[in-house]
Amino acid sequence: LEMIRQGQLGRIQCARSDYGFIAQGARKDRKFNSDLGGGALLDIGVYNIGFMHMITGEEPEFFDSSCHINEYGTDDYSTILMKYPSGCTAAISTSIGMEMPRRAAVFGTKGMVELEDFQKAETMTVKIYGEEEYQVSLPFDINGFEYQIREASKCVAGGHCFSKVWTPNDCVGVMKFMENVRKSWGMKFAFEE
Repeated sequence: LEMIRQGQLGRIQCARSDYGFIAQGARKDRKFNSDLGGGALLDIGVYNIGFMHMITGEEPEFFDSSCHINEYGTDDYSTILMKYPSGCTAAISTSIGMEMPRRAAVFGTKGMVELEDFQKAETMTVKIYGEEEYQVSLPFDINGFEYQIREASKCVAGGHCFSKVWTPNDCVGVMKFMENVRKSWGMKFAFEE
């Protein structure tokens, strides 16, 4: 985000992210059960969508999506193509029925960044066009969740009801987008009665 804000990648034109695994055993029952908010989009698609929201700072103005509905009546695989007001386009794939690398990339007019495990990346590859690519290493102090815990603790200690890093508007925007995607599939939103 710092590189994007400083203009090192130029104008962001497109981005992509993929995340998938095979849910098995008791974990599969919970992840596929529609009564428990199951399905790939609600379970892990939020990471892809949240990543794109962080990169663009916008909500999509247009999207197209397809999915596979399994025998539980939930999605086990989906793809979403998005276009943002800035002109940036994005593509995401999410699955809880097949293995997919957790990989993301952001492409700008001056360069690109690749993250091998975007959900909990400790390194990224930076390619500024016309220059030699290089790695940025940002190892975790513990396991990556410490940053969320520290931010929440800081907010509580400061008497704040929410973080400025990820605001309630960010949360609501991502949830509304997921609701619109599910409606485009002909599904009710998980929290509707």
